[in-house]
Amino acid sequence: MKEYEKKGFGLRAIFLALLVILLLFGIGIAAVFFLSGNSPEKVSEAIWKDKGEAGEPKKLEENYTKELKKLNQKLKDAEAERTSLEKMLDSKEQEASKSEHTIAQLESTIKNLEESAGEKNQAAGEMIATYEHMAPKRAALILQEMKEDEAAKVLSAVTTEARAAILEKMDPALAAPLMVKISAEAD
Repeated sequence: MKEYEKKGFGLRAIFLALLVILLLFGIGIAAVFFLSGNSPEKVSEAIWKDKGEAGEPKKLEENYTKELKKLNQKLKDAEAERTSLEKMLDSKEQEASKSEHTIAQLESTIKNLEESAGEKNQAAGEMIATYEHMAPKRAALILQEMKEDEAAKVLSAVTTEARAAILEKMDPALAAPLMVKISAEAD
């Protein structure tokens, strides 16, 4: 239905454009002859007869036919360009729709990741609080069983007082590399 309405509007617009062009063409011819000082009879005669190179009269109909062919060709070219532009517009609209859909999906993914990160941060914060409230000797025993990188992350997250108390209770051979990693992370 939409396509039919577009076509009808396009044909009406083309018809009106041709009508306006022909009207302006006629007014232009009349204005040229009147401004050149010719009488209406001479204007009428000039419109209906035109002398060619051989001196034979030409019919105005031939001139109009040639002009009409030119206008029809322009009309076909304009219609082809309009069709091409409509196709381009449709493809751009489809691209925009796909982009909007992709954006919506990405926004949803970001929201889910933020919620997940918030939950992980909350869990990590609770774990750090547990180590801070735990007896330093117990925390030291647990951290000694962890991988060195994980233990360094935990120690760098707790308060300075809790870190000092935990490291004090650890075996110096294990505490030294942890201190090096913690200071390297701080830099």
